[in-house]
Amino acid sequence: MVESTEKRIQLTDNSFEAGGVKYIIHSSLNIERYRHLDELQVRAAYGTDYAGLFRGFLKWVELKNASKPFDADTHLRNVFEGVLRKQNKQNDPLLLICTLFCDPEGADRTAWSEEQANETIEAWSREGYPVEDFFKLGLEFVRRYQVAFQPDFLNTSETEES
Repeated sequence: MVESTEKRIQLTDNSFEAGGVKYIIHSSLNIERYRHLDELQVRAAYGTDYAGLFRGFLKWVELKNASKPFDADTHLRNVFEGVLRKQNKQNDPLLLICTLFCDPEGADRTAWSEEQANETIEAWSREGYPVEDFFKLGLEFVRRYQVAFQPDFLNTSETEES
């Protein structure tokens, strides 16, 4: 019996190696990278399956009926961009989100480009890491930022009333 030792990345890991390069898993982003995270979260939300497309269409109709043409058009554009990314076989936004947080040791963290991110994802792919590890990481990064930046005014007002 041949034992295989599949390479895995755990949510608790601080680093991993791919192609002889050590990648550091950072817990924070600078402003420029956060701007990319914000955009990629939208891509992740709208690059869905047929059911997601149908829900997207219903949301567009709802916004149109509510006399919110700008919101409706923006929503529809985001849905179409998600479809186009899938059709062009571009990397999943959650993988791209991982490249915002996981950099080669000593890399310049002030800049980010999708072209460089695609090269990084290719290196991770060649190393054989399962995609679900990166999906878990990407979702954890998004969750962390959504929780950290939720308005705290509800807790503040509750404290003031006591």
